[in-house]
Amino acid sequence: MLLEKGLSHVQVLKGETAMVMLPWWIYLCIIGILISGYMAFKTARQDKLIDEDFIEKEGQVYLDRIEQERQKKKEMLEQQQLQDDQSAS
Repeated sequence: MLLEKGLSHVQVLKGETAMVMLPWWIYLCIIGILISGYMAFKTARQDKLIDEDFIEKEGQVYLDRIEQERQKKKEMLEQQQLQDDQSAS
């Protein structure tokens, strides 16, 4: 009865539920799409972690540089104060 109506790719289960039977290569394409999406998500997450580590390292370098400049400025001010004290004496 189903074959007479041209529904060779339809399989009827329990009279009411119909399930479409697709060629095997379509299932492979769907699996490939799912795997590709998973790999893209995984790679994006890894890139984000690498970027965060890089940003943290660069930020630490910047903070270290600022601290060194503060120490140099503090040392210069102390030297100037010593020189001012010596010249006033």
